[in-house]
Amino acid sequence: MKKLPKLEARIAFFTIFSIKNVNLLLSIIYRAGYIEDLFILPIKDLNEITIANHILKSSHYGQLRYYVFKPNKKIKLNFEKLYKTIKKPIIVSNKDLAFKLGLTNEEFYVLKRRSYILDGLNILNIITNSIKRSHASILPKLSKHIEA
Repeated sequence: MKKLPKLEARIAFFTIFSIKNVNLLLSIIYRAGYIEDLFILPIKDLNEITIANHILKSSHYGQLRYYVFKPNKKIKLNFEKLYKTIKKPIIVSNKDLAFKLGLTNEEFYVLKRRSYILDGLNILNIITNSIKRSHASILPKLSKHIEA
């Protein structure tokens, strides 16, 4: 039996960036062209376990089908270890596929053909750039809630 993504599959998109030596994990929950939720978490200890804990504790975990990560050249994560922990398909991508774990080529092709991956990454970039431009007002509020 072929395994194809639902038309309205929920996808979590993640990126990690730093502002003034504070690591921020930005994630959006994307479904059929709409943003359902957005999280900006300052993280002190940035590693696969911290990210996996965030994912597993999320109220969206049961409904999410795919996890897409925009890689950061300065921050190296072991995505195989993350995949084994969260047990859901992971795509690591910029605009072109870097690699995928836990999904078939056909599933990936359907997601790509529907523009879900490209659209989600574009939205992630817009939000990231907006935060970077306005970090003077956002960062002080976030720094009070830095996770270990």
